[in-house]
Amino acid sequence: MFLQQRFNFFTPPQFQGSASGANNSPLLGTSQKWQIDRTWPIEEIILHVNFTVNSGGLTLQSTVTNPDNFDNILTLLQHVNLSTNDGKQPRSVVDCNGIALLEYATLTGVNLDQATLLLAAMSQGTSLAAGNYTITYRIPCVEPWIGEPLRSRMYLPVHLYPQDPVLTLSFQQGSQMYSAGNINYVGVEVELLRRQPTRQSEAFLQADGKRRGLTNPSGYIDFDLIETPFSIAPGIGTEQRFPLPIPGEYANLMFRHYQGGAAVTRKEIDNGATGTSFGNEGRWRLETGSVVIREWRWKQLRALTEYQRPMNAGIVTPSSGTATLTYGVIGGGFPSGQGFRYANSVALNFLSDGLSGDNCTELGSLLDCNTPANNGLKMEIIGTPTSVATNASYLYVMGRRYFGNLDGWSAFA
Repeated sequence: MFLQQRFNFFTPPQFQGSASGANNSPLLGTSQKWQIDRTWPIEEIILHVNFTVNSGGLTLQSTVTNPDNFDNILTLLQHVNLSTNDGKQPRSVVDCNGIALLEYATLTGVNLDQATLLLAAMSQGTSLAAGNYTITYRIPCVEPWIGEPLRSRMYLPVHLYPQDPVLTLSFQQGSQMYSAGNINYVGVEVELLRRQPTRQSEAFLQADGKRRGLTNPSGYIDFDLIETPFSIAPGIGTEQRFPLPIPGEYANLMFRHYQGGAAVTRKEIDNGATGTSFGNEGRWRLETGSVVIREWRWKQLRALTEYQRPMNAGIVTPSSGTATLTYGVIGGGFPSGQGFRYANSVALNFLSDGLSGDNCTELGSLLDCNTPANNGLKMEIIGTPTSVATNASYLYVMGRRYFGNLDGWSAFA
C-alpha cells in the first residue's frame, strides 16, 4: 500500500445505552447519529456492537413473519446509513441493513471474526444464554479485492469535504429479535481505518485523475454501497422485474432471499419450472433493452459464489451421516434431506471472476448502467418467484457502484 494506515476508535455517547434490572437498553428501537472526523480519507469503518444478555437469557423469536424475525440477534444493528456532502450535493454513500453488511463481508471479504461467526450459529437456535457478546459489522469503503495502484484512488476522501459525514445507526426492537428476555446493555465502538495522504500523493492523484479523464478533480473515484429491498406479495407467481438503481457501474451485486409463507425462511424465492424442485429450477437473468447480460439458476450462482471464499462443509455425525450446522453460516446450514445449502446469499462479481487470486487493478469488466440510463432504459433482474400465502417474500439486492468517467481505468495499456 502506498500510504500509511491509521487506526482510531471512538465510543460516541449516543451509541451507548444501559438499563438496570429486567429492562432493555434504551437504544433498542431507536436511530442515533454521529458526525465522523474528517482528518484523513477512510478505507474502512468497523462497528463493534457489544451487548449484554440479562440473567435468564433470551428466547429467540419463533414467530417468523418477516426477515428481521428470521435473522433475530444478527439484526441488532438493524440499519446503517453514511451520508456525505462533498460540496456538490449531499448523498448516501452507504445505505443498507446490518445483516447485509455481514453477508457482504462473507462474500467479498473472505471471513467474519469468530465472535460474529459464533452468533451466526447461535441465531439459528432457539435461545441465547445470558452473558456478554459482540457482533462486528464491517463497512468497506474500498472493495476488499482492489489492489494498488487503484486502491489509493478508492478511499472515501472526507478530508476534502466541507462538512463532516454523518453515520446513522438504527437499532432493532427487542420484540423483533426475541420473545422473552432482555438485552440490558448495548454499546458501539466505531473503529476508523484510514490512510494518511501526503502533499505529494494528493498532487499526484489530481494530476493522474486529470490525465485519465476522471470526473472527480481530486483524483478519487466516487462510489456508493446501497441495498434495495423488493417485496413480492402473497399470491404472486408470475415473472417479475426488479430494476437496479442507475446510473453508475457495478463492481458486484449481492442477492439475499427470504421466501414468505406461513413462516418466512431463507430459502431462495425461485418458483422453478413446475414448482421449486431439484434439477428443475427456474431461469433468472440480468437484462437491459431485451439484451441478456447474464443468466443463471440460483444454485449455479451459489456454487460460483462459494468458489470465492473458504467454506465449512459441515460436521458429519458418523452414526447418522447427517451434516449438522457449522459456525459462520448466515441464513442456515444444510436442510434435512439435502446435501447443499439454499442459494439464499449469493453474488454476481463483475470486478473479477474471484478465482484467480489476483488483486483487481482495473475496472474494465464492471456492469455498465450508464448506457441504459442515457438511453432511457432499465437494468433489471428478471425471474419468476414462487407463489406463497400469508407473508410476503423478499429479495434484497445490494451493490457497489462507481460513478463518473472510468475510461482511464478500463482500457488495455
